[in-house]
Formats: sequence, structure tokens, C-alpha cells
Amino acid sequence: MTRSRRGRSGFILLTAILMIGFVAIALVAMSAAASSQSRHQSADVQVALLEQLLLAGAQDVLQRLKNDAGTTDFKPTQVQLPEALARIATLEVRIQPESIDASAKATIRATMNGKSANQTISLRKAESTWRITAASLD
Repeated sequence: MTRSRRGRSGFILLTAILMIGFVAIALVAMSAAASSQSRHQSADVQVALLEQLLLAGAQDVLQRLKNDAGTTDFKPTQVQLPEALARIATLEVRIQPESIDASAKATIRATMNGKSANQTISLRKAESTWRITAASLD
């Protein structure tokens, strides 16, 4: 009778050790998956912010063309960003008129935390309003 109890207690101890091992492996796998997902979400947030900066750059181009009627000499310009954003990001626009007062192309470059995104937009003036006719990410 003593032998069967020892045999059973040894089996229970072995089962408990194996279960603790399985739980430890599962915890490691879950933390690795959570860490990976967190990195991917962080990268997605950065891409979304860069895209928002490109949209802001497009709006800046439209405003510059509206305010600088007749100007054909546009220099690359750093867009003024809010102070908190200016610490981590820059936004530069460059406008190249194609024909006087009719069409233009603009290159927009957004940089944030060492990553950058570029966009080229084509614009056309219809009546007295500039409109974006095409956009492409570079």
C-alpha cells in the first residue's frame, strides 16, 4: 500500500511540474505575441501620422497658390507645425508651376522620427480656384 501512494504522489508531482511548464510556455508565447502586436500598432500609428502630415501639406499648397496669385518662383518651404508636433516632425512643400496661372505640381515631404513619406500632387486652376487633380505617394 505504501508503494502505490508513493507511485501516485510521484505521478501527481510530475503532472504538476508539466502543467507549470505548459503554463510558462503559454505565458512566454502570449507576451511575445502582445509585444509583436504592439510594435505593429506603433508602426501603423506612425504611418497614419505621416499620411495626415501629407494631407496638411496639400492644404498648405492650396493656400499658398491661392495667396500667391501670379507667382512663378516658389522656393521649398518648411510648413509651420504646432510646437508639440514640430519637435518630432517636419513638413516641406515645393511647388513647381507648369504654366502661368493654369497648372502646377507640388512635392510634399513629411518626416517623423526618422521615417519619411513623399507625395506629388498635380493641381489645376479652374476659374479662380485651385483644385488637386491627381496625387501619388512616392
